[in-house]
Amino acid sequence: ISIDKNLELIKTLIPNAKTIGVLYNTSEVNSKVQVDMLKEYASKNNYKIIEKGVSSANEINQAMSSLIANIDVLYVPTDNLIVSSMPIVSRIATNNKIPVIASEDGSVKSGALACQGIDYEKLGYKTGELAVKVLNGEQVSNIPVTMLD
Repeated sequence: ISIDKNLELIKTLIPNAKTIGVLYNTSEVNSKVQVDMLKEYASKNNYKIIEKGVSSANEINQAMSSLIANIDVLYVPTDNLIVSSMPIVSRIATNNKIPVIASEDGSVKSGALACQGIDYEKLGYKTGELAVKVLNGEQVSNIPVTMLD
């Protein structure tokens, strides 16, 4: 996940943004790691981060209500709980004129303004291509490390 590219996206699309809110599931370790990375990159780029952790979908409305008044943009990491709640998150953000930047393209389909992140369909296709090579007898050690474009 390219957090620095998402910050560049924020800088391009919302140039006057100073405060980034991030909503994440406290039960997902990967989400906490992404929040920590966001804070690190943000401090180097003069952004203030306001984080709000939730542990269930029932807490999202309240968390969004406390975040929304204090942020210029909302960042959504690749977080299963938050991504599955994107219709609610994006509705609240849109009603308050707060743009949402996401880390995976499915969130854009659910209301995020934009994302610079994972396209799971392309990732699955590429993984399938690699699996076919292995199933056809190619040694895994002979297959180079592959990145999505």
